Amino acid sequence: MCLYKIRENKICYFFRNTYNISMKKLHILIFSILFLFGLPVSAEDFSIDTINLRPAKTVFLPKGTFIKVNNIKEFSSQFIDEGDEITMLNTNDIYIGETKLIPEKSVFYGKVEKIREPVQGTNASITIRMEKFVTPEGIPYSINGYISADGATPYLGGGRTPALYYVKMPHYTRWTLTKWRVGAAQYCETNTRQFGVHTVVKPGAELFIILQDNMNLSE
Repeated sequence: MCLYKIRENKICYFFRNTYNISMKKLHILIFSILFLFGLPVSAEDFSIDTINLRPAKTVFLPKGTFIKVNNIKEFSSQFIDEGDEITMLNTNDIYIGETKLIPEKSVFYGKVEKIREPVQGTNASITIRMEKFVTPEGIPYSINGYISADGATPYLGGGRTPALYYVKMPHYTRWTLTKWRVGAAQYCETNTRQFGVHTVVKPGAELFIILQDNMNLSE
């Protein structure tokens, strides 16, 4: 009689465990089917925690935008070489709408791409490509732009030199009643120009970065 009860208990325990395992498998199967077909699934029914992921919002400054910066250290076309690093600093926050894209005191890094020596008629020029900037928090972002002093040319310097000398030329204004021409002598510049000088950029000089591509930032 005792042996029969022991065997009966073992059999009940076996079927109860088998039932529990089968129900777990059934729950997993139902959840998988509902997930595949996009049907709503309650986390309370299956005790599964869900995590809501919010996609990052991408904002950007469009190509052709001017970013105002200040030079940090003096440099000259006479003493720098192609490949040397140049650093700039922005002194104001840059916004699009209410979104701050570039915080104040971010440091911009670039390299000297090309140097043209001074020649007769033209001053030296420096072409600088900016490659990245780093926020005060130490977060780096890529950038592609050229440094400009006036926003019109993607380089510094390179201006035309003054005339080397002038010649006196008569400038007539009108005829008189006696057919005499009335005028004055004026000095006019010739095509012969002075020899160019090296371009020097002082600390604190206000410059512009002209973006060559869209600058993407994640908010």
